[in-house]
Amino acid sequence: MLRPRLIVLLLLFFLFAAPPPLAAAETRILAATFPLWLVARNVVRDVPDLRVDLLIPAGAGCPHNYALSPRDLLRLAGADILILNGGGLDAYIPRMARNDPAAGEKSPRILEAAAALRGHARANPHFFASPSLSALLAERMGAALAEQDPGHAQLYARNAGAYAREMRELARQFAALGNRLGHPSILVQHDVFDYLAADAGLTVAGAIQIHEGQEPSAARLLSLRGQLRGVAAVVLEPQTPDRAGRMLAEEGGVPLVLLDPVAAGPEDAPLEYFSQVMRHNLQALESALGNP
Repeated sequence: MLRPRLIVLLLLFFLFAAPPPLAAAETRILAATFPLWLVARNVVRDVPDLRVDLLIPAGAGCPHNYALSPRDLLRLAGADILILNGGGLDAYIPRMARNDPAAGEKSPRILEAAAALRGHARANPHFFASPSLSALLAERMGAALAEQDPGHAQLYARNAGAYAREMRELARQFAALGNRLGHPSILVQHDVFDYLAADAGLTVAGAIQIHEGQEPSAARLLSLRGQLRGVAAVVLEPQTPDRAGRMLAEEGGVPLVLLDPVAAGPEDAPLEYFSQVMRHNLQALESALGNP
């Protein structure tokens, strides 16, 4: 018969020698762009066993010409859910990651923002710059994730609802500012501001760049000079070259406004980053156009 002391020692041995219990499997969500990553992180806030990563570098901006690195491909291979922008902005992602049966590969479940906003967003894929569309996107993203993970449906609904209310309040503030300013006309750097302009009741008279990142030709600059009459401001982005826009603003004697579409940002961006930047955009518009 075993002595009591020996029994205790054996119990302690098996207790500490046994392997720790396996952790619950973690669901990995991969967002294709920085603004989608911001929305997704707010929607899944406090949901356990779930991680949201960003596929491309946070500072990359709109990935029109982005080329995936080996590290990016590893992230794609490990994703359970892939959140795409849609509208042609994700052409850099290979077929194997798009649930394409022809690819013959296991691929993540797809949530496409453009499809979720069908009927609200047009062919322009830069809907992420709009607070009102960000609100709708958060709600539809939350509903889609709740379908995949019904056990946490209440959390998704709570988070999406809170974020949507914050975005709609921002959209209301932009609309109120547009009303105060008398719905002025603006010349933009490229079409990334179309939806934000709609939120603010601004009229987009034209775009300086036909293709993002490509400076306009001399003929286009001449045409744009003719559009400056009646334009209240030239709107540029802080992340892209702006030589042509600054020149046009100076020649036309119109204010220059720097607005951030939140296509890019810091790698450690807080959950409130989008609203912080949009409030700064509100202040920039008010400062440039609010005092005639």
